[in-house]
Amino acid sequence: MGAPHPQQPGPTKRLLSSLAALFLTCATFVATGYAAILTSEDQFLHTAHHKDLFDTAAPTATTARAREATSLTQTDFKSINTWTATASDAALQLTALRDVHVWVGLKSHHDHRANFVLRAELLKNGQVIATGESADISGLTDDKTQAREVIIAFGGISDPAIAVVDVLALHLSAKVAESSAAKKALGLRVYYDAQSRPKRNRR
Repeated sequence: MGAPHPQQPGPTKRLLSSLAALFLTCATFVATGYAAILTSEDQFLHTAHHKDLFDTAAPTATTARAREATSLTQTDFKSINTWTATASDAALQLTALRDVHVWVGLKSHHDHRANFVLRAELLKNGQVIATGESADISGLTDDKTQAREVIIAFGGISDPAIAVVDVLALHLSAKVAESSAAKKALGLRVYYDAQSRPKRNRR
């Protein structure tokens, strides 16, 4: 099953829901854009002072930053990036995670026959506590203005209690799908921290 058709930049989508404000992240593949997580407030992906993080400050840049996964195959997921949440000032209890919304595209036009799968993992102190995978993503282009929106739904949360000292993060990875005519791909690229293709999530 393919990813949703391209949409015009607009209000970003929600990611998580919980009893209290929480930190979670999302990202964007190829195409100018940024991602975010929602708690009681929207949170957005950033890179600042050589650190990848998410917080409530909406992006102001017109040019997106980029992260990518390269040399993809059908065997293993390759890491794209990890964004870490800003610290919580209170203990939290996760009750549910909303879908992750990301924009994706090709690293190279040579990969136009490849289909992909994107994985999102919520980490607590470096350990995975929730995972979701996209449906197969097809019909991508290396033209960043034609990025495709992809939605990832999380499964259950294995460890929902979040203490003040706990660190939450979102890790994104990708691989070539089993349905792909091409068995390898040069890669997928993530663009974020810009105004033009807003993303966000809510917990």
